[in-house]
Amino acid sequence: MRISFILLALLFFRCGGDDPGFTSAVGDWTYTTPGGEIVVEFSLAGGDTEVLVVKDPKILVLIDGALKEGKAESQMVNVNLPNIESLRVNANDVDLVFPYNVRFENLTVGGDFTKIQVAGGSFTYPWGTINTLENIEIVRK
Repeated sequence: MRISFILLALLFFRCGGDDPGFTSAVGDWTYTTPGGEIVVEFSLAGGDTEVLVVKDPKILVLIDGALKEGKAESQMVNVNLPNIESLRVNANDVDLVFPYNVRFENLTVGGDFTKIQVAGGSFTYPWGTINTLENIEIVRK
């Protein structure tokens, strides 16, 4: 009986800890294409007027059998949380040779702020080939 009480107490304190979880979409995010050809990483941050903006986008592209990191640019359109019309991350790095990109369409930030549901989109890989995406998730990093 005493052991049961101790186990219940430990479970209670572990589940009811001080960590309230995430409270906004602000933070670090990542997405990997289904075949692992492209990985995008970015941070969402509040701007000067508390408008959500993309910061520090990175792109990793599979080149010669290995992921190669490159500088990236991003563009986000029509942010009305929890919805975002579109988000695009593209390579902007001469070392990657081509401007590989990933485009997300109709994004919805989850209520627990751990996932962003994406209805559709596309990515370019190999260069010149556009692949479609449907019902995917961008996750917290």
